[in-house]
Amino acid sequence: FAYDKLGRQNDSIAALQKAVKLKPDDALAYNNLGARLYKAGRYPEAIEAFSNSVRLRPNDAEAINNLGAAYYVAEQYPKALETFLKATQLKPDLADSQYNLANAYYRTEQYPEAVASYRKAIQLRPDYAEARTNLGSLLIAMGKPDEAVVPLQESIRLRADNPVSHNNLGYAFVKLGETASSKEKADGYFNQAIAAYKEALRLKPDYVKALNNLGYVYNKLGLSAEAIETLNQAVQAKPDFAEAYYNLGGALFSAGKFSESATAFQQAVRLKPNFTDAHNSLGSALYKAQQFEAAIEAFKTALTFAPESAETHMNLGTVYVRTQRYKEAAESFKSAVRLKPNSAEAHFNLGVSYVALKDKKGALAQYNRLKVLDPKLADDFLKRFLK
Repeated sequence: FAYDKLGRQNDSIAALQKAVKLKPDDALAYNNLGARLYKAGRYPEAIEAFSNSVRLRPNDAEAINNLGAAYYVAEQYPKALETFLKATQLKPDLADSQYNLANAYYRTEQYPEAVASYRKAIQLRPDYAEARTNLGSLLIAMGKPDEAVVPLQESIRLRADNPVSHNNLGYAFVKLGETASSKEKADGYFNQAIAAYKEALRLKPDYVKALNNLGYVYNKLGLSAEAIETLNQAVQAKPDFAEAYYNLGGALFSAGKFSESATAFQQAVRLKPNFTDAHNSLGSALYKAQQFEAAIEAFKTALTFAPESAETHMNLGTVYVRTQRYKEAAESFKSAVRLKPNSAEAHFNLGVSYVALKDKKGALAQYNRLKVLDPKLADDFLKRFLK
């Protein structure tokens, strides 16, 4: 302990290692050694020390909880979950153990169990701001942003200086905006998201995730200039942030800057080669920039990662039509129809391809299907292509 107070971490560890060697049945010494090793980031050694402490005192909930924490930071989540379960069974009224158990459930994607454990931790300690923050984040991940708002707001009330809570609240508002029943409601949620993200950035100016999220919502509101400026700040602060480059590409696309948009999307896929949405968006930007061959390659790459994407098949077919490759276009639109049989747009485009191929039978079949799916679009098809 004297070494700890002097900040001599390595000496403290060495002294405790000597202590357990001299007295190998001292559970408390092993627990203290584990704590020092944990603090030093030496997690495998911490796991060994905590395991020895638990071996000597199998019913010591604190030591078991510490062992679970070491497994957790070492990303051994199933073992962490098993260990935290033991800790909560021994001492179910320990809020920290319930919180840790919830985190382990979260990491192993057992979301309902995680929600229950977070709520239990909050019940045991009503001012547990971190538990409320994580509960809100989990509810967003479960597609329940409406339920996430209250725990996140409560977390902020308890601890207003936590930028993560403000960022996550902003994300909940964005999700609510994206599913709102009207543009007016959506814009209201998006503006609340902006306020939350700005507060997160006031508390932590280098919070790159919040910068990325703020840029995204600016673009949602049609504020392309603000979005581009903010997202440029994000990629400058974190040059390997693929998602920020993707959102920057989207903002530049919205501003009609298609070549610059393509450059941003190219950077996103360079950083994250399996980024399907970025490959698809790259194809769209290249198409708008009239770089048709490159657009075709981008869409084909996207389909290697997501072959069942009707949207990408549609996009690829559109480029084929633009370059008068109607046979290839028809094949792409057939794939889109197969994947989305009730898509009037896909049937319309397939019908156009058949007209270009002088396949009247195929065109009439698509027209007849359109009459069922979208009579107005069917009339348009008839007037433009069949008369």
